[in-house]
Amino acid sequence: MKRPWFILAFIIFSISIYGENKITIDNLYDDWEAVPSLASFTSLFVPPSFTRESLGNDFETLSLKDSRFWHQGGTQLGEVKAVADEENVYLFIATQSAISANLSCFFYLRGQRRQGEENPFTLELIPAHSLNQGQVILWQRDRRLPERAGKLSSSSFFLEARINKQVFSPEMIRKLGNNPSIDLTTCYFDKQNSLYEEFFFTTIYLKDIPLLAEITR
Repeated sequence: MKRPWFILAFIIFSISIYGENKITIDNLYDDWEAVPSLASFTSLFVPPSFTRESLGNDFETLSLKDSRFWHQGGTQLGEVKAVADEENVYLFIATQSAISANLSCFFYLRGQRRQGEENPFTLELIPAHSLNQGQVILWQRDRRLPERAGKLSSSSFFLEARINKQVFSPEMIRKLGNNPSIDLTTCYFDKQNSLYEEFFFTTIYLKDIPLLAEITR
């Protein structure tokens, strides 16, 4: 029995759409299912320490028992994923508590990891809330103001972002060298007291981020 031409056309269209590897920043997370985890953390994970900074006071490294905001507002992560194509890097984060408007996720980009050397670039992911659609911004150490670097969407326990590779100039890429890495932290900002608490989770090497074309569904 011959299939009508429109049925064949529909089958071909479906294969072309659903067989394509694609990440969309739309607050729907099923397109991340095939992407492997770069890091995962159980509810028992505890950073050995955290840092606290307030206006007018020095930067402090403290024991976690002194934290006011650990376990709150999305500070404790559950899973991190990343994948890249020719134009973008995509990030996925799951948290173990509901994401607060006071939360930021920081990705500190480093080149050579020399003792005491500061990182030249930092990506900040700012979740969406009622007064903010969510932002991806890039900080450079020699510039006072950041620049927008992509798109972000988030829900209560999930966040996804797209970082446009074009924001990294050839000079910036040279600064990062041949084996760049990222230190991942969460940071809670207590606006009432102008107080920051930041929690380190893991180091990720960019070479370990898979290519989207290599992932099959």
